[in-house]
Amino acid sequence: MRLRYVVLVVAVGLVWAGTATAAERKLVIYPQVAGLQLAFHCEGTTAVVDVMSRAPDGPGGTLTPIGPADAVRFVTNDFMLTGGDGYTPFTQGTNVLQPGDGLLEVTIEYITANSPVARGVEGRIVRS
Repeated sequence: MRLRYVVLVVAVGLVWAGTATAAERKLVIYPQVAGLQLAFHCEGTTAVVDVMSRAPDGPGGTLTPIGPADAVRFVTNDFMLTGGDGYTPFTQGTNVLQPGDGLLEVTIEYITANSPVARGVEGRIVRS
């Protein structure tokens, strides 16, 4: 498998206010989160995050609400880190780590180590 361009994995920290903005954008465009649960409502066509919680054991485990001053660590790709697809809050992130690992290679390694991989709705993004 080949990608048209190399996408690198990065990690970035944001405080809750920036995280909520990124999460609201993510809800509209591409809803994928892990280690978090987002509860939201809609105001017209705009998704508004009501509560964001840490969910280290998945959404069925213990949820710890994230407060306005709490830092949240995201793992994303270098395209989104630079504000690609409108994810501009990531450009304000701190403690950025860019190990140089390719997203394709990391994905292949994960699937190889954890096969079979089952897909399904896990309740990480829920409507309030």
